[in-house]
Amino acid sequence: MRAGSWLLVLAAFCAACSKDDGGDAKALAAGGPGARDAVIEAWKKGGLEPSAMTPAKVAFGKDCQSGTVNNMDVLVCVYGSPAEAKAAEAGGFEWVGGTTGAALVSGAALIAISDRRKADLNGRTINQLMKLVPREAKASKDAKDPAEPKAAKDPAEPKAAK
Repeated sequence: MRAGSWLLVLAAFCAACSKDDGGDAKALAAGGPGARDAVIEAWKKGGLEPSAMTPAKVAFGKDCQSGTVNNMDVLVCVYGSPAEAKAAEAGGFEWVGGTTGAALVSGAALIAISDRRKADLNGRTINQLMKLVPREAKASKDAKDPAEPKAAKDPAEPKAAK
């Protein structure tokens, strides 16, 4: 019984630690410097050590900064909208190049990570960096994208009873 009590306390502690008010996800969706700050802050909260970020010139983004996190080269670009970030995702993979790495779009941010120093032989640091990136809040099932065209009703579908 005593072990069960400790497990309950541990589970409650873990749940309290993992709560997020959604602020990071909102910052990512909004874009701008707040999106980059949300990513860097998430890495710090996860126990990683980001270096100072400096402006980076890349063909696929105007507001990009690069640095290192635990010996991994990182690039964080922010865009005006999530759609613009998604359109630049291929550029993130090009930035990674032939090295081990990853690229991810979250909200209006593009995050690319490259192990150019071959410091992460098992991929755990890259995995941790990607998992710590705040994700844009999921829309509810009922919410529709206003830009998405409405599907035409299938005439073969049965009509709902009134």
